[in-house]
Amino acid sequence: MARVLIVDDEVLIRSYMEEKLPGLGFEVQTVDNGRDAIRMAEKNGYDVILLDQLMPGMSGLDVLKEVRRLPEPPEVVFLTGDDSVAPAVEAMKSGACDYVQKPCELDELEVLLKHAVQTHRLRQEVSGLRGAFSRQQGRTLTVNSAPMKELIRVIRKYALTDSTVLIQGETGTGKELVAQEIFRSSPRHDQPFIPVNCGALQEQLLESELFGHEKGSFTSANTARHGLFEVADGGTIFLDEIGEMNPQTQVKLLRVLQSGEVRRVGSNRVRHVDARVIASTNKDLARQVREGKFREDLFYRLSVLTIQVPPLRERKAEIPHLIESFLDEAAARQRSEPKELAPEAREILMEHDWPGNVRELENAIELAVVLSEKPVIEPADLAPRMAAPKTAHSPGGAPLSLEEVEAEHLLRVLKLNGGNKRKTARDLGIDAKTLYNKLRKIEEKE
Repeated sequence: MARVLIVDDEVLIRSYMEEKLPGLGFEVQTVDNGRDAIRMAEKNGYDVILLDQLMPGMSGLDVLKEVRRLPEPPEVVFLTGDDSVAPAVEAMKSGACDYVQKPCELDELEVLLKHAVQTHRLRQEVSGLRGAFSRQQGRTLTVNSAPMKELIRVIRKYALTDSTVLIQGETGTGKELVAQEIFRSSPRHDQPFIPVNCGALQEQLLESELFGHEKGSFTSANTARHGLFEVADGGTIFLDEIGEMNPQTQVKLLRVLQSGEVRRVGSNRVRHVDARVIASTNKDLARQVREGKFREDLFYRLSVLTIQVPPLRERKAEIPHLIESFLDEAAARQRSEPKELAPEAREILMEHDWPGNVRELENAIELAVVLSEKPVIEPADLAPRMAAPKTAHSPGGAPLSLEEVEAEHLLRVLKLNGGNKRKTARDLGIDAKTLYNKLRKIEEKE
């Protein structure tokens, strides 16, 4: 449910909202003053704040300005009893999403709040997407095994061309790092590198992100916007999780690959771009083509050159270097001194099969850094499923999925932080909304 904070000094309005809004799909909390509103906004992840303009103490406008300074601010809808539009205009200039006059009809309020929730979540999706990729910046591929040496040889060869590359491999193998390595080794290395996660964005948002849109082309398109293909002109665009792309966007992508032409949503004007495309997927695209889930012509356009990234279990010689790198990164995120692994703990990690690949190893190291109270990480500091080699299995005997591994890690960090969700989000390197979404999914499965 969308989370809404009602801020109004009138008890009847707060009571009315608490009674009516849950039936419309909103989780509601209320406060009667600006100071409490700011405190609540700092501690909880709200989608929207419905904020009264005039209250004793802090005004609604002062509260709005403070809320907008938060790292992940909710959308704010101003609630005003003034017939003049001047306060509303000032609120909009200060960052309010919308405003509504008191008294207001429930239907009108529902439309405003749902639009504000959609706007907030679209912002969060884009922010989370960019944050996920920013964590990869500065990392490079480790090359301590025969499979990785061969992979680097292929990367160097493919990097010199402008051909489209399709990178395939299991979840968590580091396909984005392969894409970055191709880019860094290419003649386009001094031009933009634009990553896009096709599986993390809603259908309308993905099309708008890739190709841009004109003002008024859809409900929240208040201004015209360049697409990421335009931004990547002269450089490289990386389409991660290409197998999740919807059919309509597949058609438009095919047109770009064939002609180098993009057309913004809501526009008839054609723009020419020169962007190299690198795509990745953990799915069998050839099978998806046979099943009618992916366009055959697009598949052949994407797979001019292909790279298969080996899973971590086939390149265990990389694990020691990865461990040291992740230990340093985890210590930096936790603001603690770097820690070491006891030989017994290191042996457990070396013998584990890592069904979640490099990403699972990273999560395991971060969890161990959080749990360990000493400079040396012992076997007892590792997740319980790693108490003995090759025990990454659920009670039913099946290997733990990457989602289960991440859920276990998230809940342990949350417990260590005493239930403080904002600190947990910071420690995990994700935004608060992503954390809330993951917690909801965990609760739904229990």
